[in-house]
Amino acid sequence: MKEYGDELFIFAMALQASEDREEEEDEQDESEISVPFELKPPPSATAEQKDQMKIYLEGYYGAMNGAWPNLIVAMTQVKQELMELDAGDASLYFLPEAAAEEVDLIMAEINLGCLIDQHHADFMRAANGWKGFYQSIDLFGTDDLACPQIMQNAFSRLNAVPSHVIEPTGFLREDLLPLAASGTSSDLCVITKQTASRPGKVIWITGEKARLFPNFEEYFRAMTDNYRLMLLELSNEQKSSPAEQ
Repeated sequence: MKEYGDELFIFAMALQASEDREEEEDEQDESEISVPFELKPPPSATAEQKDQMKIYLEGYYGAMNGAWPNLIVAMTQVKQELMELDAGDASLYFLPEAAAEEVDLIMAEINLGCLIDQHHADFMRAANGWKGFYQSIDLFGTDDLACPQIMQNAFSRLNAVPSHVIEPTGFLREDLLPLAASGTSSDLCVITKQTASRPGKVIWITGEKARLFPNFEEYFRAMTDNYRLMLLELSNEQKSSPAEQ
């Protein structure tokens, strides 16, 4: 899996990238996070789920900065609204993990043998992975990226993807790094490595189809939009159905 033979070289590259990112963040003006709504458990949530959400939210808003909190909150809002309409979808109850530390990102890069895309790294600085991120698809965090068993399984699935599915994307199989995967379907999301001709592109592979996104942030926004569409369709469906007596 490693692209370089010297782990110290990888560590140095990861550390320098981390320092560069911190310098860029210091140059930016700090701005308040805009929270467009108040997260609250749906009526159907169990007492345990309500307690988990309360604990999570105690440190959620104040712990993050930048654009990602708003994007994460926007997706969480849509998922909450879907929960209220479709209590049977268990994946909607999962919240994102707590923010990753810089050392977590560096160790993940050392284990991967390559640098992590900056958009993905910035996301993990706000939320270090998300189980049930999109339906049954789990979005990897640093623990997943640093776990040999998880990544070996993800790469095995990537290697099993037919060449005629990957070739239209314009990338080689070795250009791709698993980003997210479903435990119940064939869905696999990968991101092009920093050594690829066009780094940071996200590819969502499902069955015989591969959908390309410009970068990780656009991929995240697209998944949020998919949820919005699901919400609209479910809402219209329920409105057109006869009211239960």
